[in-house]
Amino acid sequence: MPTMSWNEVFAIHKSQSSISTKDGMARSILCNQAKESYADEVHDDKIFYRVTPNTNTRGVAVLRGMVSLNCGVRVFEKLGVDHWQDHGVWFVHEWVPEKAVEVFLLTRNRP
Repeated sequence: MPTMSWNEVFAIHKSQSSISTKDGMARSILCNQAKESYADEVHDDKIFYRVTPNTNTRGVAVLRGMVSLNCGVRVFEKLGVDHWQDHGVWFVHEWVPEKAVEVFLLTRNRP
């Protein structure tokens, strides 16, 4: 699968924040499996998306509100400097606290 540049991702994501929202819904999220101490995990059938207390609280609240909704969120994964993978649309199934972070479980299946 070809990678995207940050400019291509930004044209869709429209934010520097890791969670982009519009009209009270998450439009897209930015995953990074190389984050220190709270890396996201991207698998074929699920994504564990981690946020810290420093993550935009409004975006986190929007993601919490999307649990079990039939509304998808687009996922972009940072592979390296200016190299991003578009994983398409995923659905938020649940969120749980984990040490100093919150973990959102996303799957390709609608709730």
